[in-house]
Amino acid sequence: MDSFSWLVSDMWKYIVIGAILFLFFREVITWYWKLNRIVSLLERIEKNTRPVSVSTALEKNEVPLTGKPTSLSEWWTGKKDK
Repeated sequence: MDSFSWLVSDMWKYIVIGAILFLFFREVITWYWKLNRIVSLLERIEKNTRPVSVSTALEKNEVPLTGKPTSLSEWWTGKKDK
């Protein structure tokens, strides 16, 4: 068996070992820099501070619309609905 066929036949081992090492070091780096915790905190902040969408607010009549558009199409186009 020549060296090229040996390399090709054992290449899957190198790929698996490389993938395992990559995942291990990725976890160590994200743990060290606290990236997972930062992402979860940012997602929680976004969830708590996201404004009510225009369509949801209009459908539920949660937003008083005095002198403002009364429908999504009016809001989007700027033209009054008939």
